[in-house]
Amino acid sequence: GWVTLRRGDHDTAKSCAKELMDRALQLGTAEYLSPAFLLAAEVAAAEDDRATMLVHLDAFMASTASQPTFRTGFMPLAMRLLVRAGDRTRAEEILDVDIDEGGSTRRLRLSYDTGRASFEEAWGDPAAALELQTTVAEAWATYGFPLETALCRVGAARCLVRLGRAGEAQAMLDPARPTFEALGAVPYLDDLEAVQRTLTTG
Repeated sequence: GWVTLRRGDHDTAKSCAKELMDRALQLGTAEYLSPAFLLAAEVAAAEDDRATMLVHLDAFMASTASQPTFRTGFMPLAMRLLVRAGDRTRAEEILDVDIDEGGSTRRLRLSYDTGRASFEEAWGDPAAALELQTTVAEAWATYGFPLETALCRVGAARCLVRLGRAGEAQAMLDPARPTFEALGAVPYLDDLEAVQRTLTTG
């Protein structure tokens, strides 16, 4: 479901999301419900259905209320949805987890820090956001997660533009592009191109 969604195939992603939801609801535990609600939320967002997206995000929050590891593991995805929706209240709520438990592994801590970086970029200090986005991009590269590395580099590029340092942003975008192209991640390429245009127009 996520692969097809990342490639812009909304119909297949929607079908996968429904099948996953049907099975997850039968099982009824956070391990299965959290990805099901989040995939459904992302599909709704891709269809510009903000109300349905928020319903699924609220269900994701409820299903992970006592399971911080599952909430933290999906933190980057959930936070990016909330940033696009401009929903700071829910974004603050989703960050309010027991980090000692929710960030108990390197992977989980990186996910939490990536969520913080997106939050800071949207509602905080762009200089602090740049530092966070750059740090998590490097950490994901070392960890071995090219997609998150590329996404965080694009986030860092946006921060550089906001700080009036557009000349430095290209160095962040250049290594991100091949990752998106190799994965066929058309929506993410569109986001990158949007930043690219600001380098020549702004």
